[in-house]
Order: sequence, then C-alpha cells, then structure tokens
Amino acid sequence: MLAWRWADGRHLARVLVYALDSLLHIPYDLPMSVISPPSLVLDVLSVADPGAVPVRFLIRAASLFAITENATRVALSRLVAAGKIEGAPDGEPAAYGLSPSTRALNRYVRAACLEPPVRSWDGSWLQVLLTVPERERSSRRRMKDALTAVRLASPYRGVWMRPSNLALSADDLRRSLHELGVTSGMDVLLSRFQSRRRERELAAGLWQLKDVSMRLQGVLARLRGSLRALDAMPRERALAETFAFGGEVIRLLYHDPLLPQELLPSGWAGPEVRSLFGEYNGRGLALWGEFWLESCPTVPATVLRPLRGSSTRRLLAEAGVAHTLGAPPLAAGGSA
Repeated sequence: MLAWRWADGRHLARVLVYALDSLLHIPYDLPMSVISPPSLVLDVLSVADPGAVPVRFLIRAASLFAITENATRVALSRLVAAGKIEGAPDGEPAAYGLSPSTRALNRYVRAACLEPPVRSWDGSWLQVLLTVPERERSSRRRMKDALTAVRLASPYRGVWMRPSNLALSADDLRRSLHELGVTSGMDVLLSRFQSRRRERELAAGLWQLKDVSMRLQGVLARLRGSLRALDAMPRERALAETFAFGGEVIRLLYHDPLLPQELLPSGWAGPEVRSLFGEYNGRGLALWGEFWLESCPTVPATVLRPLRGSSTRRLLAEAGVAHTLGAPPLAAGGSA
C-alpha cells in the first residue's frame, strides 16, 4: 500500500508540473544532476555517430551542465572499459565514437524520432519464445535489450510479443535481432487473440499506455513552450535546454510502442510529438553547430547528424552552418 501511494504521488506531481508548463508556457528546467557524465558523453556521441567527437568538445559541452573536465575524462575511460565507446578509428587518441554494439542500438533509438514504418494491422501478433536457459543471465539480458529496441514487450517469462503492424516480418525481426547481437536462443512465430478486449487490456498493461499517454501530452505542451522561449534565452541556457529536453523527448519516443490505432487510448499524442520534435531538433542542431565551430574551428562538423530531412536543413542554413552540417537524414522518408 505504501509503494502504491508513493507511485500515485509521483504520478500526481508529474500531472501538476505538466499542467503548469502548459498554462504558463514556461520551459521545464531539468536539474543539472539529471545529466550524468556518462549519459552526456553517450548522448553527444549518439548524435555524432558514426563520426568521432574531439575530447575538447565533450569537455566544453559538459561544462554547460557543471560537469568538470576530470569527471568527463573518468566517464570516457569507464565507457571504453565497458565496451560502449572507442577511440577514433584513425588512431587519434583525442577523439571518441560509439562502439559497434552501441552503434547498432543507437540506430534504433534515433529511428524512433522518425516517422515509423507502419502498415495496416491484420490482427496478428509477432511472438518470440526465448529458449536460452535461465542460468545464462547475460545472454537473456542482451536479448531483453534487443527485443525492447524493436518494441516487443513480455507478458510472461520467456515470451515477448507485439502487434504485427510495423513493416517488420518475422524474417525482418530475426535480422534486426541478429544486428543487435542476438543470433540464437529464440523462436519467432505469428499468433492471434480471440478477443479484441483482451488485446486492449494486454497492450494497456504491457506498455503502460495511460502513463505514456500522459507523458506525451505533457511533452507536447513543453515542446511548444520551449520552441517559443528559445530565441529569448541566453545561448548557454538554450544549448542546455535543447540537449537535456531533446534527450528526454528522444527517450520518450523510443518507448512509444507504435501500436495500431485500435489498441491506443484516445488522445494519443505520439505522432504530434514526433512531428514537432523534427522542428525542435533542427533548432537544437543549429545552436550546437555554432557551438561546435567555436569549440573545434579546425574540425568539420559533418558528424552532427539531423534526425529529420528538409526542415532541419532549412533551419541549419538560416543559422549559417549548413556547409558543415549537411549530413543526410538518418532514414529515407524522413523529410518534413
């Protein structure tokens, strides 16, 4: 009962924060402590992937969040030891990029911000049965991360599933999981429910749709408020705002299960958030492109990659940095 009351209290607090954001049009200030040195490094390298980022840029970016140079270098060392990042391919010790395994997952995270490849739903569900023994915990953990990345959820131990409304066949799913490091220990099949009511109940519980819907509505209001406020912000605050809040939006969109309309609650704001974030991402990249040119004037900024297409390029051109930030969108069909 105590745990339930605590969770309910946090839920109410979020509702109040989002309501105030919407009414007052004040951008939400994330506490600096939310941005840890490892998460900052990974987020910056994720935007730069597959390029490498100079250490001096990472240190200057970290200073926006009161993260010291020493803390940044410690984070770099630990992330290298964990196999999540690596030194620049050309052997330059003063620059880092994502490791191949982290890069594979990053593609799915970034793709979450693009228009999803959905198709009409025929009522079938993709289902994955894990055959890896319980004692092989590291393998099962790797499988869990991979299955979450392709938006499956687990209703029972060893069973993962989702509606088959993405442009993802059983063979495509096997290939995607293989890319994410899962090469065996599973069976993939299609299944159907006899009751649409049961499907709705299952989806609502598996993906916590009520909570995600509330968060999407709140983030949509905050996106609108932050976009209005960016021009009047001091540049350092605008840089921090677009980085911290933009990262939060990406993580939320990554957890959007992309379910068919038949299973979603009314007022689902996922498409609106995804669309508006295309503009927000462009504004943020324009700011960070200028910051890059000041921090590393001799290093081309072509590693900073927009998540969207034409609208992002227009914003970058207006900021005067299109010549260095002309990287293509992550996926075809991402033009706004």
